[in-house]
Amino acid sequence: MKKINIKGTIVSSDEKWIYNWLGMPAVCPKDVENVLSNANGEDVVTEINSGGGNLFAGIEIFTMLADYKGNVHQKVLSLAGSAASVLLMAGTSEISPAGMVMAHNCSGETQGDYRAMDSSSELLQKANQSIRNAYKHKTNLDDEELTDIMNKETWMTAEEAVEAGFVDSIMPLGKEEKSTTNIYNSISPIIPEEIINKLKQKIIDGKLPELGNNGISVPIITNSASTEDTSGTESTISNKPKENKGGEPMVLEDVLKDHPEIKNEIDALKDTSKQEGKEEGAKAERERLQAIDNIANNISNELVNKAKYEEPISAEALALQAIQNNVAKASNYMKDAMNDSSKSGVDDVPANPTDADPQDEDDALIEAATKTANAKRKKVK
Repeated sequence: MKKINIKGTIVSSDEKWIYNWLGMPAVCPKDVENVLSNANGEDVVTEINSGGGNLFAGIEIFTMLADYKGNVHQKVLSLAGSAASVLLMAGTSEISPAGMVMAHNCSGETQGDYRAMDSSSELLQKANQSIRNAYKHKTNLDDEELTDIMNKETWMTAEEAVEAGFVDSIMPLGKEEKSTTNIYNSISPIIPEEIINKLKQKIIDGKLPELGNNGISVPIITNSASTEDTSGTESTISNKPKENKGGEPMVLEDVLKDHPEIKNEIDALKDTSKQEGKEEGAKAERERLQAIDNIANNISNELVNKAKYEEPISAEALALQAIQNNVAKASNYMKDAMNDSSKSGVDDVPANPTDADPQDEDDALIEAATKTANAKRKKVK
């Protein structure tokens, strides 16, 4: 089964590269088309968490999903709002018990005289009808009911969305399991969770002695049938607590000494974790420096070196810093020019700047950023 992520803003295909470049989550019709083409009739599932975006991009995605020759099942993990609620109307669907669906009128911006405003109003009303047509594809609601829902900008809980027909059912979440992700705040040595679980299993399997805790017996409980042998000793197949028979409790150091293979596993995990961390950190640093180099030609060496080594920041932050620096230079120049003019008494004589025009530097910086973005765009294609 192929999966389609409907996460973040819904955008047109020709604008998606900008969101990729900025590192912002987004989905476009081309993304969906690619997955459906590769699926070739195989069942597909969407996972939705989106507040909407471009209406026509959302309608295009809805149409592709509704027209797909295979089965389409959609899951609302959090929010299906605005344009995302439109594409939700294709196929079967379910929603998280904590999820929501939002429906409202579309909106837009217009400049011009009253004729332009009238034309925009007509377009928005027709666009709203297109949304209602998509809603009617799944729900049993008529135009009047849907108009009322959209006019109110209606936010529906999972139960309300199912009742209104926007979603087929509420998602049955799996049984809650113990999280395997631990967050630590410690200066003491911590045994990896994986090793702890292996130690527990070895004790349960009888391959390791029980570990005492300050002389207190440590019960071991298995999920098996309860039996006892005829010799009076407890069987290893038991649902009763198995108690420590006495003696000095063993500590972890003793276990590791007697079972070097476990110590080797712990050391190997530590080494692997350190190496992966180093490689990931080195990769991220190389990418940061390369991004800075892509725009460095139009920024002072002082700012570039500071951003690279002294006070490390991203290329995006450096670009903003450079523009702000140019603005500050322009402001200082104007203040100096005004002071000179006031002192000389020839206010009508324009100052002759010795530095380059900050606006030209900004334009050059924007041009460099555009070239970088275009290069990334080619890679995305």
